[in-house]
Amino acid sequence: MADAPVAYWRLGDAAGMPARDEIGDAHPGTFYGTVEHGVAGIVPENGAARFDGTTGCIGIGEYFRFPGRVAFSVEGWVNLSEYGSEGTRMVSTEGYPTGIRSGWNLSASYGDNTGYPYFDAWSSEGTDNQYVTGAYASTSPDEGKLPLGEWSHVVGTFDDEAEEIWVNGVLRNRVRQSTLNHPDAGTLTIGCAGSGSGPIYLGAKGALDEIAIYDKVLSPERIAAHYAAGR
Repeated sequence: MADAPVAYWRLGDAAGMPARDEIGDAHPGTFYGTVEHGVAGIVPENGAARFDGTTGCIGIGEYFRFPGRVAFSVEGWVNLSEYGSEGTRMVSTEGYPTGIRSGWNLSASYGDNTGYPYFDAWSSEGTDNQYVTGAYASTSPDEGKLPLGEWSHVVGTFDDEAEEIWVNGVLRNRVRQSTLNHPDAGTLTIGCAGSGSGPIYLGAKGALDEIAIYDKVLSPERIAAHYAAGR
């Protein structure tokens, strides 16, 4: 909270309640599909949410798209029980894979590099969903996969210079961006990519906790401090 997130979901909400945004509850989320509430999180006083990987998700709405070249950061804790065969979205504005897709993704695994953390901001055109413009993908296979059955702290940062992916307080990869702008589109979801109420894509199978979004780049010192606090 000292680093002034623009939204922060602790995900300790009881069944039947919305996902509370700690920043004035300005962006509450709707749980849908199969989500288990009150599982053990990273701190004993507040639980986490566990998603089934096929239907469970949280729809937030059309927020935090960060179009153009706006700096931002996204962070969360993840405890996967399985890697997604095509990827695992922790937090996303990508939407469901029909027509034009665009947005950013903080992912716990990615495609053929399943199990490796990933962060990107991009746009596509048409139903084939081919990458067209935006930031280059950032994976870190040389550093190893996220462990299954353990909590990992994952942070993605973006600014006009570079995109970064951090795991457990350590920089895993830094990629210089393209110079193209990112469009103003997409629905914010937690635990999947999707429309916010219907079918999901690349759902997380496992638990998520302490999801936060910032309208700035978190410094290495603050990322390390957040990881240390969570541990």
